Amino acid sequence: MAEVKRTYCRICEPKCGLLATVEGPDMVMVRPDPEHPMSQGFACQNGLAIQRIVDDPDRVLRPPRRKAGIPAGPARRQDFEEVSWNDVVREIGGRLREVIDRHGGGAVGGVMGQARCALLRPVRRRRGSLSWSSCSRRSSAPDAGRRRQRAPS
Repeated sequence: MAEVKRTYCRICEPKCGLLATVEGPDMVMVRPDPEHPMSQGFACQNGLAIQRIVDDPDRVLRPPRRKAGIPAGPARRQDFEEVSWNDVVREIGGRLREVIDRHGGGAVGGVMGQARCALLRPVRRRRGSLSWSSCSRRSSAPDAGRRRQRAPS
């Protein structure tokens, strides 16, 4: 039997409200949530396509790592092995630590949206002055929804 679950889009910063209709483990439909306090029934095409992303047979569920001895180049599925999240975080953290120790905090940077940037503020301040650039929130899905609602008929 189908059940409607209230959720939200995780693709961009506005986190628009969605209603997902599920049957067992399968998502069968996604639509905007008219009761969501911010997006107020609006969701962009990316959020509404989440069902195709979830069902994509090529979706990566666990971190892949290129096997030892395989040179960089066009990726083929057989060139990679699945590893644990703990191993990946430890490995990437070690590589970043080497870069920062060798070249200073300014050698590492990132680009991300406002919400994620704010969450990582303590990390950015930890080791020198890491360079980060973030998107401005001049236009977002909730803003677009409000503009659409205010537009004259």
